[in-house]
Amino acid sequence: MKKVRFGLVGTGRISDWVLKGAVLEPRFEAAAVCSRTEENAEAFAARHGIPKIFTDVEKMASDPSVDAVYIGTPNNTHHDLAIKCLDHGKHVICEKPLASNAREVREMVAAAKANGVVLMEAMISTLSPNFRMVQEKVTELGPVRNYSGTFCQFSSKYDLLKNILSGESDSPVPSSFNPDRSSGPATKDITVPCDPDEYLCEFKEFIDVIESGRPESANNSLANSLTVAGIMDEIRRQAGIIFPAD
Repeated sequence: MKKVRFGLVGTGRISDWVLKGAVLEPRFEAAAVCSRTEENAEAFAARHGIPKIFTDVEKMASDPSVDAVYIGTPNNTHHDLAIKCLDHGKHVICEKPLASNAREVREMVAAAKANGVVLMEAMISTLSPNFRMVQEKVTELGPVRNYSGTFCQFSSKYDLLKNILSGESDSPVPSSFNPDRSSGPATKDITVPCDPDEYLCEFKEFIDVIESGRPESANNSLANSLTVAGIMDEIRRQAGIIFPAD
């Protein structure tokens, strides 16, 4: 099996978290890491068994042993780092938001297209197995008139609430939620098992796109990233928030 050899830019917590999921993809290989200091690069490489370290992203991007780059640095650095990597012919998966504003996103998209490489925003929720299942099944439902969803972390009160609802506990219901279990419209559970790690799905998708020869992800498309960046620009304009990149 051919592996895609990744260089990682950034040695903060997000890179540690992401790498735990990425290594579960059998086509992923962590080939290099780049940090502002050699000390941080060496420590990260030692933790994860990464063979090469860099303190200059252009040197890493010009290394022939690196096929693609993951960028997990602060938001205001994404644009410059990504373009350096794209201009060296490396595929780039970059943390969200893709850049500080829509102009920067447009420049990153232009660089990816000019160099014939893949650029993808690392948005995991739109690549998760259950999101994809909803995409697959939504056409079977007919017109969708109402949707309700939640995106949250596991609560320490959840197991207690389940036991109360099942009759296994007579404790008081924990504060601010008591679902109505009265009869309602027919439902169909289309839940599918989650990946063993939440970050696995984005590397599956990114490598699939690279191997297929497609120019970009269908779900995490460049058009979607541009749309979101434009919305964020307008929100900031109305709120009077100006970034240095503006």
